[in-house]
This record gives sequence, C-alpha cells and structure tokens, in this order.
Amino acid sequence: MLGQTMLGARLRDLRTVCRYVRGRPEFRAGSVSLWGDSFAATNPHGQSLAAPLDADNLPEHSEPLGGLLALFGALFEDEVQAIYIRGGLVSYGSLLQSPYCYFPHDCIVPGALTTGDLGEVAAALAPRPLRLASLVDGLNRCVTREILNKSLEPAHAAYRSVKAEDRLMLDPTNTQSVAAWLLSQLRAN
Repeated sequence: MLGQTMLGARLRDLRTVCRYVRGRPEFRAGSVSLWGDSFAATNPHGQSLAAPLDADNLPEHSEPLGGLLALFGALFEDEVQAIYIRGGLVSYGSLLQSPYCYFPHDCIVPGALTTGDLGEVAAALAPRPLRLASLVDGLNRCVTREILNKSLEPAHAAYRSVKAEDRLMLDPTNTQSVAAWLLSQLRAN
C-alpha cells in the first residue's frame, strides 16, 4: 500500500539507528551486535495444521521479524560484529512446502526466492560470528538439525571457505546463554 515492504521500512529504521550510534563520540568500533528474537509459541510436529481462516483455534503463527532484521541489518551494516537469531525463519522456501502457512505477511520479501534464500544471506556474513537457534519453518514448527543443515548449506560452505566454521553456530534447542555468547564475541574482537 505504501510502495515498500514493512520489513524494508523496519530495516531502514534499524540502519538509521546504526548510523546514529556510529556518529556518537562514545561509539567504539567493534562493539555492535544484533540480537533478533521471537517469543511466539511454535506448533508441534505431528499436529494437523490444516485449518480454515475462520477456525476458533488456529495454529500458532511465527514472529520472525527480529531474526530477519538482525540478518539483513548485519548484511548492510559492516560494524555489526556478531549476530544472534532465535525463532527466526529457516528459509523462505519453507513457506512453499505446504498449502498452509503460519507466517506474518509483513515479513514477506516479494521476489526473494528469485535471487536466493536466507542461507545465502547468512553466507554473506562470513566470517562474522552467527548463532542461529530454534529456527522455524513456514508452518511455525521448530526445524530439525537435518533441515537446518540442509537449508543453511550455503552458509556452511562460506564459513568453511574462510576457515571460520567455529563462528557459525546452529543451535536447534537454544542451550547456551545468549548474553554471555554475545559478550564473548564482542570481547574477542
């Protein structure tokens, strides 16, 4: 309606904040990290997710905006040193695997799959530390380690090619303290 995506507008706002922070006298290079989180409940595997739009008990919808903004923000902002995403979307391709989709419309990027998917965006961030935890598919189900590895193979290859495999962490169950991890990554730089 406004000629741009809501995700694009929020990304522009994030980049404005990054420019503001960079211009502050107390800004210290290497001290920026992005944390994108989702607090939405997920749908369990095995649950029937076929439901009409006017059903009383609809399946849970994902809220991947924080993760998408962290991923795209790091892509455009070089001063971002570490990225953490929890509950984000594993791939736009996963939205096409079922006739049902539990994904917010404001996070769709028209034409995204014609140029690549989120695995390629993650690959472009190598060798910066990137931790992906509890990612979901288009049905808002936590993805398995196998799906995670397959969807993010371009990122694995990119991190391997720059000998930074240890900087790409795939954590399907979110087992480590986020704040401690981010702090350790910033201290390492």
